[in-house]
Amino acid sequence: MNVQTLAAAPQKAYQMPASFLVVDDHPLFREALQLAIHTAFPSARIEEASSISAAKEALAGGKSFDLVLLDLTMPGTRGFDGLLELRSFNPKLPIVIVSALEEPRIIHEAMTCGAAGYISKAIRRPELTEAIQDVMNGLVYLPKGYQPPDGSSNPAEDELLQRLTTLTPQQLRVLQML
Repeated sequence: MNVQTLAAAPQKAYQMPASFLVVDDHPLFREALQLAIHTAFPSARIEEASSISAAKEALAGGKSFDLVLLDLTMPGTRGFDGLLELRSFNPKLPIVIVSALEEPRIIHEAMTCGAAGYISKAIRRPELTEAIQDVMNGLVYLPKGYQPPDGSSNPAEDELLQRLTTLTPQQLRVLQML
């Protein structure tokens, strides 16, 4: 081989398989998410959690995840509590909401609370796979046709949501008890 051929040879980089945490209380939808993930990332490591407390245990257990896919409406949580709790464990970990709720205000609030994207449960598997790939590539995924709410949002409410995302797990627990 000459020097020119060596320089043009493809470099193989060691890459660990992507790791996902799927948080949803419906077993069939967890299975659908796994299929979509394995379509995009065949060697992916996937862990499931059927509750926010199980998801917190997985995050606190020392395992590293590249992406969390979170159902917004989980038993035992209200509104964006689940998202805020998981974000407080690792603020840099991307969390994508996967929900049947598609109202622009809800999507906007999820994004304000730090979600890395919002995927509708109504999309087909090829689009779901593409959405997961987009987020893994650093893009923000939002439902097709999503239009942010008209400028009539409440600035005080937006500021409160922003401040909630900065709470530590202990501060969030105290706030929930109030």
